[in-house]
Amino acid sequence: MSFIQRHGGVGILTPEDVPDLRNAVKEAFAILMDGQWHSGQEIKERHRHGQGEALRRVRDPMRRVVWFSCGAASAVAARLTLEKHKEDVEVVYCDTMASEHEDNQRFFDDVQEWLGQPITRIKSEKYDTVDDVFEKTRYLAGIQGARCTVEMKKVPRFNFQRPDDIHIFGLTADEPGRIATFEKNNHDLNLEWPLQTEGMTKDRCLAYIAQAGIVLPTMYQLGYRNNNCKGCVKATSARCWNMIRRDFPEVFQRRCEQSRELNVRLTRLHGERIFLDELPPDYLSGDLENISCGPDCSTQADLFEVAI
Repeated sequence: MSFIQRHGGVGILTPEDVPDLRNAVKEAFAILMDGQWHSGQEIKERHRHGQGEALRRVRDPMRRVVWFSCGAASAVAARLTLEKHKEDVEVVYCDTMASEHEDNQRFFDDVQEWLGQPITRIKSEKYDTVDDVFEKTRYLAGIQGARCTVEMKKVPRFNFQRPDDIHIFGLTADEPGRIATFEKNNHDLNLEWPLQTEGMTKDRCLAYIAQAGIVLPTMYQLGYRNNNCKGCVKATSARCWNMIRRDFPEVFQRRCEQSRELNVRLTRLHGERIFLDELPPDYLSGDLENISCGPDCSTQADLFEVAI
């Protein structure tokens, strides 16, 4: 039995332990140098021999992971984090680009250059697009949120994250309720909120991006409050859906067909749930929702007036 196995990092050392301790240190350095044990299976093997997690922490120090969503707020959160912490920061994008506006690739590239380091892209191993999720799971959205966010953002995040990561999301200073709810529901995560700390509201984030010389994503320019996928199924306002009909008619038609097929009334008119194909095409009054496709996957209660 090796010293590491016998003690597991706990206990009182005796003179008899010194030779074993010396060998254990040599063994640890050998593992750190060989570069062959980063996979989960290899770590499990090392644990069986009394090694592993402690050594991984030495070799792979604690990370700050900024979850970039191709939105203005998460871009600013990444910038502020990198300015404060030069090392061990990884900016990660859960790749839903195929379902987003085509301009998002341009914004992604501009932000990546602005940050001065590559943005890591991770994606679902099961689904290619949000439509793929809808068709295979037979589910659009419900009271707990949308299945597409779970499958294409949360599951890849769970697979990527490590227990000691510090997570940074693009929730802003004017979203204290969402921050509090997320902390309550995710007490196992280490969280930092640089936008809240710096008093960065949504509007200040938009201005910050513009001042950096980066053109805001097209979805913002079209009047949407968020840079979500085209035809986001978390939207319920009639105004939002008629904007989708106006700007992306093919997406609107597809959502009409999907909602009928799955018997989901995605929008409201005069307080009543209706199917999208029942929505009068000229109805553009009312409020526009601030729809999150972030860590909590919700439709925020606060509504914003946005000029058309």
